[in-house]
Amino acid sequence: MAEKKSKDGKRKVSQTVRERTKSSESKSNKRRLRKTAGTVARPVKAGGRGVKKALRRFSFILKPFKTRPVRAVGRILYKVLFLQFIVNSWRELKKVTWTSKRQTASLTVAVFIFAIAFGVVIAITDYGLDKLFRKVLLK
Repeated sequence: MAEKKSKDGKRKVSQTVRERTKSSESKSNKRRLRKTAGTVARPVKAGGRGVKKALRRFSFILKPFKTRPVRAVGRILYKVLFLQFIVNSWRELKKVTWTSKRQTASLTVAVFIFAIAFGVVIAITDYGLDKLFRKVLLK
């Protein structure tokens, strides 16, 4: 916190710019994460519950995998097959805040417009320089 003295000599405590942005970001991110995480994760969770329920009948197959030697082999395979990377990537992917369809469409249109405008500028410059060099060098 930064302290400043006002005209009447009293000390005034105010937040720095960094503290203000940090507090406003944390509030807005929490709202956004809750809103998007719930809507995106619902179908995935429902599908996972259905698979879990269907596979519950076959739980006897997993009994040998709960023994100590097989768990050790599982840990080795986990490291060798880079499954930890996949698990961590999936966790990060769940934290991503995705844009809405409308915003994605508008940004895509903006990219196409910029690309076309930039291409036109490059084409005009190329045409102009071509004419200039033909007159100067090939004269």
